[in-house]
Amino acid sequence: VSASLSGLVPRLIGVGFKRVPKFGILLGVSYFLEEGGNVGYTAATAASIFSAPFINPIRMIEKQQRAFYKTTGVEKPIKEILKESASQNFRPLFRG
Repeated sequence: VSASLSGLVPRLIGVGFKRVPKFGILLGVSYFLEEGGNVGYTAATAASIFSAPFINPIRMIEKQQRAFYKTTGVEKPIKEILKESASQNFRPLFRG
């Protein structure tokens, strides 16, 4: 049970942060292409491509938290992950 609830709050926050850029870009491209409220394949593809730089770092933080929990049984703070990646110019967060 503890494994399924570990990191629940960061995961919920991550879900919110992943959705905002994707749907913002989706609606922006849809409006720019004047699709009249109907989202087409072009807008959906553009949203997936252009939202990746915002979403991938959040996914990598979640991955690092899960890996740390599996090995130690303790949840790793996001601040610690960001400090470690800052020492490497945040490259580990953009691997995904």
